Amino acid sequence: MSEASRGEIPPLLSPVLREKALLAAGVLLGLLCLGLYLFSFRPAAERARDLEASLTDHRTELGRLGFAGPEVAERRREEVAARLDRLRSLTAELEARGEINPNLRELLRSPFQVLEFEQRRFDIQQRLRQRADEAAATLAEGVLTNLPSYTSSTESPNRLWARLEFFNHVLESLLATGTGLQVERVEVLPDRLHGRGAGEDSLLELRLLLRATGPAGALADFLNGPLSDRADRAGDSSVKAAYSIEGIDLRSAETGRADLIQMELRLSGFAPDAPVL
Repeated sequence: MSEASRGEIPPLLSPVLREKALLAAGVLLGLLCLGLYLFSFRPAAERARDLEASLTDHRTELGRLGFAGPEVAERRREEVAARLDRLRSLTAELEARGEINPNLRELLRSPFQVLEFEQRRFDIQQRLRQRADEAAATLAEGVLTNLPSYTSSTESPNRLWARLEFFNHVLESLLATGTGLQVERVEVLPDRLHGRGAGEDSLLELRLLLRATGPAGALADFLNGPLSDRADRAGDSSVKAAYSIEGIDLRSAETGRADLIQMELRLSGFAPDAPVL
């Protein structure tokens, strides 16, 4: 054996083994996210859709039975009221999983104030930049400018509070998982409304598209967020992620580094709908 060959340190993993290890990590993360979808998001969303369809059918039936007699009409009203109670219980159950913001319900009920909203939006931008600096993370240009914003054509402006706080909650949760993350895209997707129409008897489903690249461990912590309590960055309280995973795409990072994974997620969160003011 030559002097040069004795002095060389062989790589820990060959390129083939590194590729297999990355594939195995991707499969495990995929299985984890499938479990999150099946046991966390899908049951709640399906229940909300079923209740909404049931309420719609009962409203139609009530209209047809307007002349069927007081006893029949009263019975149908009681059935509708029972389903509304179940929808309210579902709202409370989803809120108990994690709070987007403890003051959100009050913000939704209060008259919308543009200056108050813009100040909160600015504060969130500054805070997220600080979080990114602390975590040595990179926020792509345009990520923070995609924060929900008010325009004169905005319908139901109070719902902007829910969208803004959900955006903030998701990014805060992601940046708290570790260092070296690259947040490439965050986009607000159209809301879904479950219930009998606008107002507090309805459930607002908030949705985001998120694309980020980072170490597998940090991304796994983020994906595990809805499953268990975790300590916040200060370590003095327990918080639970208020997002669910609706869809996921995992792939190796374009950088070619075996320890980095790129994920693209569609996330959902729930809040009581803003009352009509």
